[in-house]
Amino acid sequence: MENRMDREGQAFGDERSPSMEGERSSSPALPPAPLGTSRKKRGTVLANGMMALFIGLPFLLVIGVIIGVASRNQTIPSLTEQWSFQAGDQLTSSPIVVNGIVYIGSSDDKVYALDAASGTLKWSFQTGGFPTVVNGVVYVSTHYDGKVYALDAASGTLKWFFQVGGQLTSSPIVVNGLVYVGSDNLYALDAASGTLKWSFWARGSTVLPPDVIVVNGLVYISSSDDNLYALDAASGTLKWSFQAGGSTLFSPIVVNGIVYISTYGGQVYAIQAP
Repeated sequence: MENRMDREGQAFGDERSPSMEGERSSSPALPPAPLGTSRKKRGTVLANGMMALFIGLPFLLVIGVIIGVASRNQTIPSLTEQWSFQAGDQLTSSPIVVNGIVYIGSSDDKVYALDAASGTLKWSFQTGGFPTVVNGVVYVSTHYDGKVYALDAASGTLKWFFQVGGQLTSSPIVVNGLVYVGSDNLYALDAASGTLKWSFWARGSTVLPPDVIVVNGLVYISSSDDNLYALDAASGTLKWSFQAGGSTLFSPIVVNGIVYISTYGGQVYAIQAP
């Protein structure tokens, strides 16, 4: 039996010996490793890695806590309140500061003028609303009575008022001696006298500044009837209109002769002005 196995093994070895010899000749000889060496090295590396992990993580956590505490303990400069003023109700506008006076509208139906340095009340006028200040005049549009007021910025004295056809919900726009306000119509008033210069009806839609801008002698109106209108600023004559794919009640902008508008329908348009 042993002789047969030897002969078979020898025959088998003889059949495979050419290829095996080729493999041996093509591979570089490696020195034999001592028994158990690779297993010990793997165990040592694994142990060292686990030790570094368990030591390193708490160390990193401690460093993070130290940095966080140090950042919280940094010296923060103290702030000094210069003054405060209590209006009679909620405020309806952001403060406007011109020539050392702070102007603010309130829903207690008053416009207040405060000294910017001390907060002392300089004057108040019985109308709530949305002020803007141009050339020494405070122009106020009101929500509750639909009026536009012009007040002397220094004294609060009434110069004129104008009654529009609906409620006003934003500050007037004053450009080149004209005051623009909008509700059911867009109105252009003489800034000095309050006289109506012209009005424009945008197909029954609501027109509200700041959806109105004035650029290069044209008034651009975005409205709820899905149209953008361009009017002559002096006369109110319609120059052109653009039908958009949705309500355009966002402020248009004009850059290098291109009018950009966006709609509630998700579209943005760039329109080359004629």
